[in-house]
Amino acid sequence: MNRYALAAGFALSVLAFPGAGRAGPGAPVFQWRQTLNMPKRANLPPDAKVDILGIELGDTLLEARAKLAKFRVKYPPQERMTIYQDSTGTIAPKESAYVSDISLSMDRMGTGNSPIQDTVIVYFSAPASGSQVIGVRRLVYYHNNPADEPRISDILNQISSKVRGNPEKGARVYGTNYDLGDYYFVFDDGQYFRRVGSYSAAQSKCDANIAEQWQMNANPTGKCDIVYKVIFNHGPTGSDPGISPDHAHTIQFVLSDNERTWRNRTADGEFFNAYVQDMKSRAAAIRL
Repeated sequence: MNRYALAAGFALSVLAFPGAGRAGPGAPVFQWRQTLNMPKRANLPPDAKVDILGIELGDTLLEARAKLAKFRVKYPPQERMTIYQDSTGTIAPKESAYVSDISLSMDRMGTGNSPIQDTVIVYFSAPASGSQVIGVRRLVYYHNNPADEPRISDILNQISSKVRGNPEKGARVYGTNYDLGDYYFVFDDGQYFRRVGSYSAAQSKCDANIAEQWQMNANPTGKCDIVYKVIFNHGPTGSDPGISPDHAHTIQFVLSDNERTWRNRTADGEFFNAYVQDMKSRAAAIRL
């Protein structure tokens, strides 16, 4: 995505810390206000259905909550509150705390003697950018349930049919003999994106960067707006093998809106910086 193409079209208002909420003549109380509303499905082809368990990139916190609440599970979704911290490490006041992610355990009994472990985590930006879904991660572990292991080819075919594109396989630079493969579905500027040449050569620059430490550096090339990464594992020569080379013992689905992450994190940071500058411009009165 050309980051200047959308310009300020998503902006709702200029960045200025609101005067409302001031506690007397002192410093203003920190209060989030939305300044950016990046549309859902931005940078996706019109016919592509890209989601994990129905959770879509760009869903609001309220929308994601409603979708997760529909699953019949033993324990309710767990929300994590995070006090905002900018890229320099500056920590905002406690009033800045927002829901940074929601996790849901969907463990269930399989045909074996252990539960199939199934966990999904949904990641959100801060409220200045609308508390939008910027990434989803799901991990499924078929421990002691070999008869329940899905076929890798079936999973890839199902995803390909939904997203209207075929995956590219990435080489693992950190692999062991338990690794089976990483597969990538990449979108850029509203089109399915296929890399020319080796995908692994630029893998570190075009990956699913929803990990906390990468969020300000997501999509550095500007050519991988959205990445859907599927990671399969089994141990053909070690413990916990898949029942065949086409069966996975562990599957991780990672859906990352790298461009939305970059834009939303930028908007959140600019809002917080406006608050910091407002604080710096104030001088506390001293009685002499």
